[in-house]
Amino acid sequence: MLSAVPADYPKTKAAQEAASKVKALSLELAEAELKLASAYIESNYWNAVEESLSKIERLYPEAIAQADFKDRVSICRKTNHDRRDQYALDLLAEAEKLEFREETVLSYNTYLQIKENYGDTPAAKDIDSALERLKSQMNEQTAEKYIAEIMRNVALSNEVVVVNMVSLIKNSCGDTKAYRRAADVLERARRDCTVSLLDKEADGYMAGGHYKSARDRLENMLKEKPECFVNIKGKFETCLVKNFHDYMASEDFE
Repeated sequence: MLSAVPADYPKTKAAQEAASKVKALSLELAEAELKLASAYIESNYWNAVEESLSKIERLYPEAIAQADFKDRVSICRKTNHDRRDQYALDLLAEAEKLEFREETVLSYNTYLQIKENYGDTPAAKDIDSALERLKSQMNEQTAEKYIAEIMRNVALSNEVVVVNMVSLIKNSCGDTKAYRRAADVLERARRDCTVSLLDKEADGYMAGGHYKSARDRLENMLKEKPECFVNIKGKFETCLVKNFHDYMASEDFE
């Protein structure tokens, strides 16, 4: 190998020629790597640029030793830094434009891209507050969609869906303004649907002669909505009588 000749035979003519060729090859390879770094800049491959420049500094000290080449490496690094900063600022402008147009999800994702990929640039200075603001808006929008869907299912008497969705919105969007405004209406809808479902279950158990299970459902109805007693009084009395008769039939009186 050429690189081994100067070290093994430092004073020979061959060694001098080999050293010259090694230097020339080193400069050639360094130039090629610098051109590659410049190409990466144009393609916005910021990290690849730094990798190429670091590779030059690590593998080609002969090239770095030349002041002109070293300056070109420094200029390339600064250009990459400046272009990256500007690219992040352009993303920020795009995120702000999307936010102004109320394209909340796209705006949030663009802000998030800045935070994740350009967190060390000036564009990311206030990025956390922007993300928090957009996250709050998305939560509000989600809550409003849930509420509209719940009320649609109330109108369709989809009671199981209503009960489940009210629980879902309370857990996932309970801190939103939209939920707090609609909380009373949603709770009434959940309660009415729960009572209706329990009533249907009670009817089914009564039809099958399972009066104890039916009474349990009726008692749960009263826990949810005490004022419904007037409507289920007859069923409750029937269950109590049937439960009593079943009890008496099970006892052995002498």
